Amino acid sequence: MRSSYFSLMLAAWVIAGLTGCATRYVEDNLSTVKSDEMMGDVVISEAQDEYKSSPPVCLGLMPLTAAKPAFAPVDDIRKAFHAHLAPTGIRLISLQKIDALVDPAAPADKNLQKVAEATQCDTLIMGEVTERKTRFWGVYSEVRVGARLKIVRVGTGTVIWDGHHTAVMRDGGVPLNPVSVVGGAVSAGVNLRDEQIKRTVHDLARRLVHAIPQLKYIDDMPVVANAKKITPSEPKAEPVQSFLTSLESRTDDEKKSSLVAALASDLWRTPKDRLAIAEYLIRLDQHNPRGYVEASAAKLSLSEPAQALELAKKAVAIDAVNPDHQFQLGRAYLHLNQADQAVRPFLHAVSAPNPKSLYFNALGLAYNQSGRHAMAAAAFTKSLELDKDNPFSLLQLGLAHVGMGDEAKAAMIVRKSMIISIAANDAASARRSLHLFKVMNLNARIPEEELKAIEERIEKIAPV
Repeated sequence: MRSSYFSLMLAAWVIAGLTGCATRYVEDNLSTVKSDEMMGDVVISEAQDEYKSSPPVCLGLMPLTAAKPAFAPVDDIRKAFHAHLAPTGIRLISLQKIDALVDPAAPADKNLQKVAEATQCDTLIMGEVTERKTRFWGVYSEVRVGARLKIVRVGTGTVIWDGHHTAVMRDGGVPLNPVSVVGGAVSAGVNLRDEQIKRTVHDLARRLVHAIPQLKYIDDMPVVANAKKITPSEPKAEPVQSFLTSLESRTDDEKKSSLVAALASDLWRTPKDRLAIAEYLIRLDQHNPRGYVEASAAKLSLSEPAQALELAKKAVAIDAVNPDHQFQLGRAYLHLNQADQAVRPFLHAVSAPNPKSLYFNALGLAYNQSGRHAMAAAAFTKSLELDKDNPFSLLQLGLAHVGMGDEAKAAMIVRKSMIISIAANDAASARRSLHLFKVMNLNARIPEEELKAIEERIEKIAPV
């Protein structure tokens, strides 16, 4: 009887771990929240009025502490938080600079003041690891990692933001492995226990960073947009509502043909216009996946990822073979901060007969965000085989190598990303690469005069 009960519970846990849930973000006073409400998929945080009226313009992550000696060491958790803060675009102080200033024997407030004065950054993050447990039973595992972060305005000593989360990852069997998909660049002998722990740590970091309000996130990837910029010499299309009204006298088949052609022609380029056309197509033909994919893409552009996910799911339900449908589904998961759930549709996309480099970029991004850096590196390497010298792919490949601890190779790759962006007069890509180059302290890997020359060349690029 006991064996049957254990088997039933094990099956339920495995299903819960494999299916995953949407993260729920709750703004509340942490002192009134029960500990069991801060586990799994719930992130509790509170921003003070001072944060809302004067949000941080820079952040520095101080060394973390452990609530119990058993939770140490915690440096991997700190590095994960730093890795997920870096792409937000906020001015972020490198960990190495902070560590050089911190005196382990000094009181916490003295170290805060010293770092704030030396870096000219008055908003610093303090944190404590509140839980760290791993249990493995054969092919089944459960990993728990929890932390509480506080953003302190050092000048006043005020905690302006406070957040807590415990990430729980339960898994059964062998996780989906893209070895064959990405050309065998990842060894099949990866230690699954280490991978599970790393995934949980990055899940914790990604969710808590996502809960910090008003951070300006860099785009998840340069997706080939449905809309192109209008040049002054181009004729403007008629208002979308006029176009849709002009279809009323036509047959349904003629309407559908015109709507599909309109989406393909790129005449109506704003997300709202494309959404209007896609929704009209959906009303006419609920079994045409094109309408759902276009509507999902528009919803993402309009910052409505939950609705985008549901629309993408409908497109995949109609035609799961089309890699564009799987790609859009994965993108929606990424925008909802669910990197693990995004992996499966991206794997379907890259498994297509002639996959796009963009699909491998998306897969690599999902792996980087979930802390599976070796797999991310394999995906970006494959993307670069299809699209040589793509600066985004190079930048992300460099970050994957940072995650794997190979900073020398990472510096070489990210430097190449900057040089290619400079040659292409791509100011946004060049500045993004330079920002992450410094934040990850890769600038220590090249001569100071070379970095200065690169910075000067980037400054001369005229913004588009």
